[in-house]
Amino acid sequence: MTIKSVVESIAQLIGAIVSAIRAFVSSDEFKNFFRKTGTWIASTLLWIADAIVRLAFAIISFVKSDSFRDGVRRVRDLGILGCQQGLRGIKWVVQWLHQIATSEAVKTGIATTADLFELCLPKQSQRITAVVIIFIVSIILILVWPESQQTEMVPAPKETVTGLKKTVPGITRIVSGMPNFGEFPAGRERKAAFFGYFLPIVENQNRAILAAREKLNDWHRNRGKIGSRDAAEISGIAARYRIDDFNIESDKSWNQLLNRVDVVPPSLALAQSANESAWGTSRFAREGLNFFGQWCFSKGCGLVPKKRDVNKTHEVAAFDSPQESVKMYIRNLNSNSAYKSLRDIRAELRKANKPVTGHELAAGLKRYSERGMEYVSELRQMIATNKLAIYDTF
Repeated sequence: MTIKSVVESIAQLIGAIVSAIRAFVSSDEFKNFFRKTGTWIASTLLWIADAIVRLAFAIISFVKSDSFRDGVRRVRDLGILGCQQGLRGIKWVVQWLHQIATSEAVKTGIATTADLFELCLPKQSQRITAVVIIFIVSIILILVWPESQQTEMVPAPKETVTGLKKTVPGITRIVSGMPNFGEFPAGRERKAAFFGYFLPIVENQNRAILAAREKLNDWHRNRGKIGSRDAAEISGIAARYRIDDFNIESDKSWNQLLNRVDVVPPSLALAQSANESAWGTSRFAREGLNFFGQWCFSKGCGLVPKKRDVNKTHEVAAFDSPQESVKMYIRNLNSNSAYKSLRDIRAELRKANKPVTGHELAAGLKRYSERGMEYVSELRQMIATNKLAIYDTF
């Protein structure tokens, strides 16, 4: 076989392959296959694009939701609280070491050890031996340091509340029965007991309010899916918050309701309860479990103030439990027309995605007391003095 014949055979083979490909491409079978493939690719691309658009809208909706904002706010507040607790722990360690280092026991031990070295050891070995023994003595002193000498410096097991001049015991949440606050010495111990008992009560009430607020937001976003049972529940919530003409179809009604169903910062509740009840020792707190000075206006509804004017008929409300007192206090701030400015301040903070703090909301309590702004300043001073703002995490 010559080279020429091989080349001709290869050319014929290539020609046959090209003809076969051309015939296949021209066939209806290939055209149908190409059309189906193109349709499938286009459908797939459209489906992916639609999924991306839906996901983007879902992310935007979630980012704008109160749940996401509350989550971001809580993470931020927990981060701040963690930094504060870390710095407080470092400060405690430094103070503890400083107290030990400057104590008379350590000074006496060092002086005694130095005198013994002068008497017993040769000069050339004094330096190294002194360093080793002083180190050992220091470790022993730290380990056996008397408990009574450490009382002021032992860190609180949880949060720390600061008094006017000294650090008071940390807030250890009390979840059992209410203590007799009068049995605690006035000052540090009574503050710790009072805050420790009322903080979890306020927190539980706020959690319940946030749960109701979240349900209301869901209903508001999906008004078309509200059934008769849901509508009755919404009307009941509106009635509890003194909105008698609530209209499910009205944005104004929804805004008014959501403006009222919201938390009261723990710092504000703790400061007011301490202020109004004399740290739980007032007559109204002891006999009527009223820690916020709420009034009532029907005969026999509470306790008659001993210094009530002759022409007055109000009484100081009596409650079945401290929990009910806290619940009605928060309900009062959230529904009474006298505290509309407080609710407006809170709504503006929510709108600006800022923390809802007791310091800010205190400005809306000028009508809570006849002292007006003097009362507001006193509450803010109590919040600052006792470092209560760290509990405003809602």
